[in-house]
Parts: sequence; structure tokens; C-alpha cells
Amino acid sequence: MSQTRSSVFFASTSPGLSDVGVRLSDSAKSSNLGRNGRKSNPGAPSVGSNSIEDTNPSSSPRPWHLGRVYAEQYQDRSVVDVYHLRPWYPEETFSLLAELCDPVCRRVLDVGCGTGEIARRLAPRVDHVDALDLSPAMLAKGKDSPGGDAPNLRWIHGEAESAAVDPPYGLVTAASSLHWMVWAIVLPRFAQILTPGGVLAIVYEHASGPPEPYANQLGKLILESLSDRGIAHREPWDLIEELQARNLFVVTGEALTEPVFQEQTVDEFVDSIHARTNFSRERMGAESAADFDSRAKDILLPAYPTGSLRMSVQMKVVWGRPSPTH
Repeated sequence: MSQTRSSVFFASTSPGLSDVGVRLSDSAKSSNLGRNGRKSNPGAPSVGSNSIEDTNPSSSPRPWHLGRVYAEQYQDRSVVDVYHLRPWYPEETFSLLAELCDPVCRRVLDVGCGTGEIARRLAPRVDHVDALDLSPAMLAKGKDSPGGDAPNLRWIHGEAESAAVDPPYGLVTAASSLHWMVWAIVLPRFAQILTPGGVLAIVYEHASGPPEPYANQLGKLILESLSDRGIAHREPWDLIEELQARNLFVVTGEALTEPVFQEQTVDEFVDSIHARTNFSRERMGAESAADFDSRAKDILLPAYPTGSLRMSVQMKVVWGRPSPTH
């Protein structure tokens, strides 16, 4: 199996599966990116600036589907067991993140690290990484994974809002995790623990998916199979727009990695769905989970008669300065 795997088609065709459907704002899309996929925002304050207007309430309620009950699903054993089947990041992702780290402070805090895919692969490129997550099981798996015992990597159990950390940091990273946190608390906290030249980097996954009509069929099955059916009726939302509307984040740049390809078996692809919100086997129940797996494979195998699929995957990184005010 290839080391480059993802399932971004979830975000475009399968609401409810893409970790509550995080999507990029227009300002963070790739259509106008410059050379090497990098783009800066000349109208934004400098990285070290604190000049953020406080005209909107930073503590406005988050979308309801980002409640703790959904975030806690990532502590379920069944989710941890298949988490390695979620996206692996192209190597370019780590070159970019290392470049974003403040050169005068090569220390990184990776929040909501899961099994530490970013933390473990970034550690050889910087002086120190603190990997923080709420799930003891995720941290345990990360420690036992390749690079998990690096001497400059520290695993921290706790909440991003309150866990004891060791600033300053030249970079804070968040991949498929920031949406679960209390923004009005964590964004000002990140501003306090970052160096003047440090940034918060938010990482998203992008990938192709099954061709039509199979993608549409799988999307319908996903909506029918959510452990919480109500989440399928949530309003569209955008993480970057939500943070900017609250004056909690100023985007200063963005980049899209070059496409690479993943190879997975159909069985692995279907298993990877159970590493996402509302598809924990514990929450679905054994019978419902088995029925979903069977129906999903029946949809996919005609598209991939060899039992293997190949998808293009990219990572989108949006970075900027969090607000220092609450």
C-alpha cells in the first residue's frame, strides 16, 4: 500500500464524512495560487502584528455539530484501530510546515495531533515538537508508530484549551482538529504562546474519489448510515470564514501541495470511513456497521474490479496570525 493516501472526495460529495465537512473559504482556494502553490495576503497585518479589529464577538456560538460529543468519538477504540487508513500527507507538506516555522524558534506545537502523523514526520526537520491530543488511545498508538520515540518529540495528553504546554513556539499546527476546539479560547492562547514571527498553520486534505455514478451512490449511503442522522441536515459552514467573522484569525498565506497518488484496497478504503465522525463502529453498532461495509463494497467493486483504487491527493495549508484578544 502506498504512503500517500487520502479521501477528500468525502468533503465534496459525502457530507457528514469529512470530519463534519470542513471546507475552505474562497480566500483559501487554489485557483489564484502563485508559483509552487504559495500565496500571501498583502493586505493582512504582518505575521508579528496584533492589529486585529475587534468588531465581531469572538465568542459567538460555534455550529452545533461541532459539539464535544462528536469530538469524543475519536477516543473510541474502533476509530483508533483504523486511524492509520486516513490520509497520509505528501512529503511536500512537511517541507512547507518547516519553512513556516519561525527560524529563531524551531519549536512546534501540534494540536489535536491524533496519532501524530504531522508531529512524527515534522520532528526531524525542527528542534522540538509537542504533540497534544485529548485521546490517550491516539497518543499511545502514535508513540508506537514510526518516529514516535524521537528524542525531540513529546506527547501531551489534554485539551488544547487548558493543557500545560511549554512555550514559546515558532509554529502551531492543526490538521482536521481545530474545528473541534473552543475557538474563543484556543486562538488567543495560540497568539500568546507563538513567537512574534510564528504562525498557526491549518492543514486540509484534498483528493479525487470514485467516479460517477459510484461517488453519488456512496454519498447517499453515507448520509443514510450516519450514527447521528441529524448531522446530515446541518447548515453549510466554513472554518476560515467562521474564525475571520469572529476576528480570531488573519490569513497571511496559503499553499497547495503538488498531487501525489494513493493506492488502497477497497476494504481499506471502506475501513477508513470508520475513522471519521459518526462512523465509529461503537456508535453505529456491529450490525449496522457490517451492513454499511457490505453495501459500500457492493457500490465500489464495480468501479474497481481488481479490488484496488488509486486517487490523487493534495494538502492545502492556510496559515496566519491568531488574535491575541478574547
